[in-house]
Amino acid sequence: MIYKWITATEHKETVRILLVDFFKAYDLVCQNVLVNKLTKCNVPDNLVPWVCVFLQDHEQRVKIRNDIECT
Repeated sequence: MIYKWITATEHKETVRILLVDFFKAYDLVCQNVLVNKLTKCNVPDNLVPWVCVFLQDHEQRVKIRNDIECT
């Protein structure tokens, strides 16, 4: 992934990256409030249900490299 980003920037291409950290989000966020805020911020309609599904009964696991894992 990083190789693709570097290669793209070397060829004067645009790279857009969005990193979202949902760590403990499902413990702290009221989904109704989140949906209202996402809607007010003009988040695309197809992304709002994805966020809601992600927060329901979801266990998070992030793997950065073979030797680093966060759960």
